[in-house]
Amino acid sequence: VKKYRKMLKMGIPPPAVRHCMIKEEAPSQVTVAVFGEDEAEKKEKKPVDQILSENEIEMVKKYRKMLKMGIPPPAVRHCMIKEEAPSQVTVAVFGEDEAEKKEKKPVDQILSENEIEMVKKYRKM
Repeated sequence: VKKYRKMLKMGIPPPAVRHCMIKEEAPSQVTVAVFGEDEAEKKEKKPVDQILSENEIEMVKKYRKMLKMGIPPPAVRHCMIKEEAPSQVTVAVFGEDEAEKKEKKPVDQILSENEIEMVKKYRKM
């Protein structure tokens, strides 16, 4: 524990210290002692890949590869919408925060009654 705390004190980033702990196969109690309970709980979360089906895992790999190749996230999101990817895949690719941003209020809640009447004729187009 002293070794890892000293590394943190010297200014080594926490992810690098955690990597060193994993590489040296330090027990989880040491991780809790160095980083605290919150860090241990984050580590113990189930990976999204365990929740997804085989087909969904393949979809996640495809979209992550698109992002890795430099395709902008909005374009990847558009592709996901076009291919009707499940919401679990969106969360796996972009994270939970991105999935929450995607949820917007319906237009009817934003517009006034006069504006809704004006918009109705364009909805048919």
